[in-house]
Amino acid sequence: MSFAGNLFDAGFRGEAIYSMNENDADSNYVRGIIGMDYQFPHNIYAMIEYQYNGEGTPNKNVYLNYFSRLMNGEIQNVSRNYLAMMVSYQVHALVNSSLTSITNLNDGSGMIGFSLGYNALQDMNLGLGTMFFYGGMGTEYSFYAPAFYLSAEYYF
Repeated sequence: MSFAGNLFDAGFRGEAIYSMNENDADSNYVRGIIGMDYQFPHNIYAMIEYQYNGEGTPNKNVYLNYFSRLMNGEIQNVSRNYLAMMVSYQVHALVNSSLTSITNLNDGSGMIGFSLGYNALQDMNLGLGTMFFYGGMGTEYSFYAPAFYLSAEYYF
């Protein structure tokens, strides 16, 4: 199930799924996301999203049971409730910057990232960014080291 539309001048959207295992009813779960975005004057854009992950756990003491599935790409996160926020600013017609935050609402850990993008050619974008992680011992994002990256995208 999904929806998308406007709430006044802001974009408003959401989607949800119910995953059912016929052989194991205890493994059924709901996952959903709801979000809003808004284009402010002066080239500023903001977005906020809440995600509910019924497959995850609110108990950080059992995260280790989920990490092998996370590392294998079977799941995207291990907890239940997340908040994502992003603000971007178009510095110049060819240069974009953004600040992103993802917070695990169950354990208080999260990620803050900054990126800068440059539209080098009509079909080519270059970027650089960084991600910093925070959280107490044993929280979801406390396991990650800071990351720095360069990117190049070419479209044909």
